[in-house]
Parts: sequence; C-alpha cells; structure tokens
Amino acid sequence: MAVRHVTLTANTVTQVSLTDRDLREVAVVHKGNAVEPLYVTAEDITPTVNGDDCYVVLPGAQRWIPRLWSKGKPTVVSLISAGTVDVEVQFP
Repeated sequence: MAVRHVTLTANTVTQVSLTDRDLREVAVVHKGNAVEPLYVTAEDITPTVNGDDCYVVLPGAQRWIPRLWSKGKPTVVSLISAGTVDVEVQFP
C-alpha cells in the first residue's frame, strides 16, 4: 500500500497521484482538523465545493472512492474543500 498526505488550501483543487498503479478504488481520510467537508473525484472530473459528481468525506471520516472509467491510466484523485484540510489518500 502507498499513502500520500496533503494539506488542502481552501477552495483550491489538489491532485494526488500514484503514476505507476491503475487501481479500482482508493481510500480518502479527512483527518478532522477542519469542520468543512472534503469533496473528491477519481476520474477526469474537476471537483467543486458542494458540486455534483463529487464524493463527500466528512471531518474525521474515511471513504472509499471508486474509479469507474479511467482504467489503463495512472490513478489520480482530485480534492477540494472550503477550508484548509489535512488529507490522507491510501492506494491499496
């Protein structure tokens, strides 16, 4: 398993990638240091705060994010939040 840690800047999309692995799903952990939820996509979709087609991860929670269409490409997870949030992305 590979793990990446990032701190998001408010209202700015951050991408986390594992270029050598094409995975079916990844786990995203909101480390709970902020009250704002985290919005996540794992395809070629740009996430937005409260946006459509985004998975939501609440403070202190973990969520598995599926990759449905990008098979054969490196795994890239895009993240955004209205606040500054510490995030862990787990690539099993």
